[in-house]
Amino acid sequence: MTSTGVRAALGRRSALVIGAVVALVVLVLAGGWYLTREPHDYRVDGPHGSFPAALGSGAPVPSRTVATASRTVELAGGLALLPGKATLSFPEGKQSVRGTSRGITAVSLRDHRAYWTYTRPGRAVIDIAATDGDVFALWNDGQLTRIDSRSGKPRWRHHLDQPLVKEGRQHAQLIAPQHGLVLLVASDRVDAFAADSGAARWTGRPADGCPFALDQNPVFTGTTVVIASRNDRCTVAAYRLDNGGRAWTGPSGVAEVAAHPVAVDDTTVLLTGRQGGTLVAAADGRPVRQLTTPVELWDASGGLVVGAGQPEDSGRDALGVWDASTGRRLWQNPVPTGFRLDGGPLLAGGQVYVTLTPEDGKAKPSLVVLDARTGARKASLDPPIVVPAGLSGDDAASFRDEVQTQVLTIGEGVLAVLEGDEAAFQDEAKGSVALIA
Repeated sequence: MTSTGVRAALGRRSALVIGAVVALVVLVLAGGWYLTREPHDYRVDGPHGSFPAALGSGAPVPSRTVATASRTVELAGGLALLPGKATLSFPEGKQSVRGTSRGITAVSLRDHRAYWTYTRPGRAVIDIAATDGDVFALWNDGQLTRIDSRSGKPRWRHHLDQPLVKEGRQHAQLIAPQHGLVLLVASDRVDAFAADSGAARWTGRPADGCPFALDQNPVFTGTTVVIASRNDRCTVAAYRLDNGGRAWTGPSGVAEVAAHPVAVDDTTVLLTGRQGGTLVAAADGRPVRQLTTPVELWDASGGLVVGAGQPEDSGRDALGVWDASTGRRLWQNPVPTGFRLDGGPLLAGGQVYVTLTPEDGKAKPSLVVLDARTGARKASLDPPIVVPAGLSGDDAASFRDEVQTQVLTIGEGVLAVLEGDEAAFQDEAKGSVALIA
C-alpha cells in the first residue's frame, strides 16, 4: 500500500462519527447554538450490580478477544457503550447484548450484562463520546447530555435551540472533553461547551475555503486545539482554549504538509507530510523543526513518533519509530513479505500497535504489538472478522475476503480494532469492531 493509500485508510480514532444519519441532523445555526433547560424526558434502567472496573491499567499486551460488536462502540472503564441497536457479543459464553434504538446501553465487560440503559422515547442518539467517568451524548433533536457512567443518570441536559436540517451539509462530531471542554465540530464551525455544566464557551470558524475534516480528531495541546482541514491547501487551524480565538493557520508554504496534526506534547504539534513532517509550536504555529523520514508519520507518544508507508522505490510497506526531538531513527523494518498495512499505527505505553493483512486475496487480519524503542515483536493476535448486520450470502463472503482493519482506540486494559471497507475507515459508524485485552 502506498503512503497515499495508508492515508486514505486512516479513519478518525477516538470518537464515534454520525453514520447512517449524516443527512438527518446538523446542528449549525447562523446566529449560534443557544442552551436551554430540557424537561424530564429520559428513562434509566439500572444500574445493575457493582460498577465494573477496567480490565487493566494502561495499554494492553493483547492475548484474547473480549467481545465483538456490530458497529463501533465507546469504552468507559469496564463498560462498552452501545449506541442505538448495536449488538455486543462475547465469545466465551456465547452471550450477546443488543442495544436500544432510543438510546445508549452500557454493558459490563466483566459479567457480560447490561449495566444500565439510558433512553429518550421518540428520540435517537446521534453520537457519543466517553471518558472513564462520564458519557456525552448528542441526540437527533439537538439535546446534549452528560451521563454519569456509574449510575446512568444525567449530570446535565441542555437543548441546542432551533436545530436546522441541512440537506447535503456535513455531519457534526462530538469530541470527549479535554482541558474542561467538550467540542462539537461541524464542517464550518466548532463549538466548545464547559464539560462540568454544558454552558457554551466559544465558537470558532474555519478560514475561508478551508472546511474542517471530520474524519480526524482535533488535537489538544496545553493552550490550543488544532483541527485538520479537508482541503490540503489549508492544512490546519488552531484555536485558543480559553476564548476560541484563531491562534494560527497553516503553516503555509511548507512542502508536502498534509492535513494530519499529531500532538507531540503540550507545546508542540507535528504536521505530517508524505515523508516526515514539520514540528510547530502549539501556541503560534511557528515551525520548530523538520523531521525527514522515508515514510509518513502517524502518531506520537512519550517523545517518539511512529511512521508507516512505502518508501520510494522500495515496493514494500515499512514501519519505523523516530525520536521527536532530534529526528533520529530508532528503527525501521519492512512489513513481512506477503502482508500489507491497512491503517496507520498507534503509539501507547511504549508500544506500537498495527494491523496487517495478507496479500493473498483472503483477508486474515492480524494485530501486532511491537516495542516502540526496539521494534521487537511483543505479541500478535488474529481478531475474529465481524460481518456487519445486514450482510449475508455472497456479500458476507466478500466482506470476509476483503475486510480492512486498524486499531481504533486504546483504553485501560483493552483496545478496539475497527473492521470494514474504505467507507468504514472514513466513517467509523459503518464498521464493526473487536475488543481485545
